[in-house]
Amino acid sequence: MAKQRRSPAEKQIAETIQAEASKHTPDSHAFSRSATYTDHAQKSKRFVRNRIRTGDGLPIKRFRVQGESVIGTLGEPRSEWSGETTLPFVLDDGRVIALPGNKRLQSAIKKAKATFLRVKITYLGKLKTDFGHYEKVYRVEVAPLGKEGLGKAGRAAIAKAAKEAKGK
Repeated sequence: MAKQRRSPAEKQIAETIQAEASKHTPDSHAFSRSATYTDHAQKSKRFVRNRIRTGDGLPIKRFRVQGESVIGTLGEPRSEWSGETTLPFVLDDGRVIALPGNKRLQSAIKKAKATFLRVKITYLGKLKTDFGHYEKVYRVEVAPLGKEGLGKAGRAAIAKAAKEAKGK
């Protein structure tokens, strides 16, 4: 493996830190206090677990890039054991994912009356609130129709319903 070249400033910073570090020893009592402090925060109801799956094992889709979108059928919001709300979402290829149930996305879905409909959800960017925080902004719209007017999951659901109807 090739050795990385460091600038003279980087070398000086590294040498200064290492020289100072050689003079210090870890204080176990201070680390214990730090661990207690962290454990207390983690046990708080306000602690947000950065999970990548729901309690049911569904992967959670996190929108990070402006213009990123998903197309599929939206389910009802569900409360997770952590207190978070997620939105089950069936993609056109039949896979099921969960969307983060943030307030702005839930409001957009409610205003569009989009539950149990085939929709396209697009992440538009962030909006700065009056309190200095950011909210993610989404557009919820009717999904563009495929060649036959349905996604794969929709066609599979219709085929299943037709098969069950024949059996009765």
